[in-house]
Amino acid sequence: MWEEAQFHTADGITHAYYHLGTGVPLLWINGGPGDSHNALRVVARGMSNRLMCVLYDQRGCGQTSLPEQNADTLHIDRFADDIEALRQHLGVAQLHIIGHSWGAMLALAYAATYPEHVAAMALIAPGPFTPKLARVVKTNISARFNRNQRYMFDMLRSQRKMAIINRDNPLQKKLHIRLMSEFYAPTWIYTPEKAIQHARDFEMQYNVNPYIAEYVLPSWYALDILSIIDGLATPTLVMYGYQDPQAITQAYMLAQRMVNARVVLLDECGHLPWLDQPERFYAEIDLFFQGVG
Repeated sequence: MWEEAQFHTADGITHAYYHLGTGVPLLWINGGPGDSHNALRVVARGMSNRLMCVLYDQRGCGQTSLPEQNADTLHIDRFADDIEALRQHLGVAQLHIIGHSWGAMLALAYAATYPEHVAAMALIAPGPFTPKLARVVKTNISARFNRNQRYMFDMLRSQRKMAIINRDNPLQKKLHIRLMSEFYAPTWIYTPEKAIQHARDFEMQYNVNPYIAEYVLPSWYALDILSIIDGLATPTLVMYGYQDPQAITQAYMLAQRMVNARVVLLDECGHLPWLDQPERFYAEIDLFFQGVG
């Protein structure tokens, strides 16, 4: 049973976090930005037999409230500092981290800021490092559709963006769920039946703050993360599925700059490798963290 607890940051935010198992803490950082930790619960449980798996709701997400949402309170530095506050709360000198998608980007930002406090990190399908690579992701998704589907995809994205600008959360939620069902899940996940189930789970568990990305992503892109982590010696596993629409060349960008980075690419696998290739996913993760202690 997951146990719920809290930790506090210097700027007065109370964060919800959750832990399961005993032993060395393994921090899981979920994707988004704007999602709660919920989607990773079932994934993290698979490693809780020998480690204490820790999940948390990022600022403004899930059970972690944020009274003011703006470019200061949602700056990437604040997100990194939140992880540092959690590390201190847990009372460990270093963290073992698994980050997925946006969570992998956030793990990189934390490691760049607090390298001495990261024992090892697994970066699962990191999201785009630059606006140019973000456009590559959209192009890769659109390329899998016919002309009519591409038109509908672009129209729904535009409508959701306008709903977010207008702070019409019910409409943006409806559009987001439709985008996931018809477009994102079928392209993110290689196995069709698992894509269908993921879309259903997404709708049932929907808990997204759609206003986070507009503030945090500009500060993320301003980091120039590849320059910052150049020479970083943290033991790092970078994992992508070959069929992930993300720019998986980012794996080699990281490997060229980081001293101890290893790349694992999985075939017949998309953006959520624990769904498409669960045995290989857990085997690689388990082997990596055993190797670094």
